[in-house]
Amino acid sequence: MLDDQWQGKSSGDWNWDTARFPTDPNIGIPKFVEYLHSIGLSLGLWMSPAEFNPKSAAYTQHPSWACTPTGDVTAQVPDDSGLGVWDFNNPQLRDHLGSVIDRLINQDGVREFKFDYVTWVDCPPYDYLDYEDAYASWVHQLQQRHPNVTFELDETNDQRLWALRSIALGPSWFDNGHLENSSYPARLLHDVFDAAPWLPPSTLGFGTYDNVAMPPYSPNYLMPIALLGHVTFWSNLNKLSAKQRVQTRWWIRWYERHRTALQGLVYEDTQQDPINGTAWVAFQPWTPARDRGYLFVFRQSARPARQRIALQGLRPGSRYRVTDVRSGRLLGIFTTRQLERGLSVALKRAYSAAVLSIAPTTRPSCRARRPARMCRDRRTASAGAAPRRERSA
Repeated sequence: MLDDQWQGKSSGDWNWDTARFPTDPNIGIPKFVEYLHSIGLSLGLWMSPAEFNPKSAAYTQHPSWACTPTGDVTAQVPDDSGLGVWDFNNPQLRDHLGSVIDRLINQDGVREFKFDYVTWVDCPPYDYLDYEDAYASWVHQLQQRHPNVTFELDETNDQRLWALRSIALGPSWFDNGHLENSSYPARLLHDVFDAAPWLPPSTLGFGTYDNVAMPPYSPNYLMPIALLGHVTFWSNLNKLSAKQRVQTRWWIRWYERHRTALQGLVYEDTQQDPINGTAWVAFQPWTPARDRGYLFVFRQSARPARQRIALQGLRPGSRYRVTDVRSGRLLGIFTTRQLERGLSVALKRAYSAAVLSIAPTTRPSCRARRPARMCRDRRTASAGAAPRRERSA
């Protein structure tokens, strides 16, 4: 994902800045893009489609496409990045920007766009609700034309109902450095806590490993947080230690196999907002149709080293196999009633996490089996055991 300035001063035209990204004359695309394709990476691009640079050809040739007078005024304000605002109610503008997206997809193989700088304004005779409708309709048309391309939407600059509408359209770039008086991992946990169960946290864009000094954190703590959101790496993974790369790679591979199960409903199984950096917090991604899911448990700095987590959404009279996904260790078979009363989870160290698989089992009832300890209501699920030995990176 290339952030702002791949386009230089061509916001509105959205052409490559050839001084920074020289073009290969043989194929007509930047050499850097050609390199990405050669190593098997897909390209993502940041864009602010609702705004324009006054020096762009699109604005010079079509000044009537600007939101008058608002768009012309903001283009003169230095603290607004010097960008003007388009009138998205204009069908000719939408057609122009749609052709830009088509070109970048077909010519440069772009597979994800991050649409940023979203703020609705009144463009007489239209109001901001008309503006929002026109923008959402435009994104939806792009999705229909390009079903294999991801359109990620920023919704932090407009605090009305756009947050809910953007979630319905696609992934959201939600985390944007807010709540500065807390640690970065605590802010990400807060975002998930804020969203669940009303919005799928998988739509929230997280900058994995951003602004984080390790230790006290490790990939085995930070990656499970990221996997609840829309995983994004902005940092240089080459700077990780060999051990950190091994742990990161393990979680990425696990996510590849199980991400579908993390994309829908997520229960909030604890009551205290984790923004303070101390409280335990637990989330339960759940697939009701399959009666299974996962339990993500995070211990921040708080004591004690054990918490009882009550699960939700279980089928009455069922039994569930609980397994630590990191070690593969079976923690026990529990009834619905036991899990609803609370699964005791132990995390020995501060800033550690456990991801537990919760799956229905067809085994006989506990009373008919031995050993009887598998039926105990107060059985502890300890996530402190070492995982199986891994090969080095």
